[in-house]
Amino acid sequence: MPLLKYTKEQRDRALKLYTAGMEPHQIYALTGVKKGTVRNLARKAGVIRPKGGRSELSRREKQEAEHLYVNCSHSCRQVAEILRQPVHRISHYLRTKGVTRSIRKARRAKYSTKKTRAYIMFKKGMKQRHIARRLGLSEHTIWDWKNKYSWEELESTTNN
Repeated sequence: MPLLKYTKEQRDRALKLYTAGMEPHQIYALTGVKKGTVRNLARKAGVIRPKGGRSELSRREKQEAEHLYVNCSHSCRQVAEILRQPVHRISHYLRTKGVTRSIRKARRAKYSTKKTRAYIMFKKGMKQRHIARRLGLSEHTIWDWKNKYSWEELESTTNN
C-alpha cells in the first residue's frame, strides 16, 4: 500500500474547495496540498467543475480592448488590467479578430504604466488635476493623453 502524503481530511477539504470553484494554487496556499495532487484527486473523483464566470467578452469590452490596444498602444497585459479580465482572454480575442498595430504604434511607450493608471483613474471619474498630482505628472500631460487617446470619446461609447 502506498504511503499517503496527505491526511484524508486534507484531501477531502482540497477536493471540496476545488469543486466549489477555487483554483489549485489557492487551495495549495490554504491547505498545503500541491496543485498536481488537487487535479489528480479531482480527476479520480470524477469532479466536473462548475462554470464560474464568463468565457466571452461583452461587446463593450471588445470595443474597449481594441481601442486600448490599437489607439492607446497598451499591451495585452495592460488592457487586461484595465478591463479586469484574464490576459489570455484578451490576447485570444485580439488574435482571433486579427487586430494589429502598425510598427510605429507598437513601440513601448515612455509612460506606459502611468498612462494605464491615469486612464483607470479618469474612467473612475477623477479630475485631471487630482490624477496628475497623484501620479507626479503635470496636468498638461494628462490633458494630452486624454485628447490623444480620446478617453472621453471612449467613455461615451461605453456608457451607451
